Formats: sequence, C-alpha cells, structure tokens
Amino acid sequence: MAKSRQLSIIRGRNGSPTPVLSGQYEDEFVRMDGEWKILHRNDITLMPSPEEWAKRMAEVVFDPE
Repeated sequence: MAKSRQLSIIRGRNGSPTPVLSGQYEDEFVRMDGEWKILHRNDITLMPSPEEWAKRMAEVVFDPE
C-alpha cells in the first residue's frame, strides 16, 4: 500500500495562488507481466470537505465545446 497527497491550485482573483482541492490517495498495487499496476485506489477528499465537494460537483455544468 502507498499513500500520496494531492493539491490543486488555481490563479485567484488577484492573481495569487488559491488552493481549491486537496486529498489523499491510498493505492494498492499488483505486479502484472513485470509491471506494477494500481489494483485499487481510494481517493479521500480533505479540502473542501467531502460534503462540500459533492455539492460543488452537483452544481457543475459541463459544456463539451
């Protein structure tokens, strides 16, 4: 098992870096044909809270163009 953290940053209104999402991955690996592959990944949202993130994602409208 391996753990890693991630942080997504955007340019804020005044141009300064603004963190918008952080989390942690918990990965389980398996070796297949001489290569390591992710067997299972648990993606844990830390900021905003999981509830806040779900609400934001429900409000997003994706435009493919």
